[in-house]
Amino acid sequence: MIWGDMGDNWEQEIQLMRMIEYHDKESPYLLEASGQTPPGDVGGVGGFVNFREVMLNPNHPEYSLPSFLTGMLTRMVDFKLD
Repeated sequence: MIWGDMGDNWEQEIQLMRMIEYHDKESPYLLEASGQTPPGDVGGVGGFVNFREVMLNPNHPEYSLPSFLTGMLTRMVDFKLD
């Protein structure tokens, strides 16, 4: 399945890797994941590349973004399935 938003033209690909014959849930649920989608309204691919470069370098002159954005970057870089 591929979908994209209306602004930055992101596309995410979701692949069905395997099916489990029986599970006790009513709806499908996530078993495993890798990577993370970029935050909304980050400015497309170029904006996301710049955002990552800035946020991964505390010495960068543009590094002073609000803490909620730095938390967002941490979640993108260190994705963990809960």
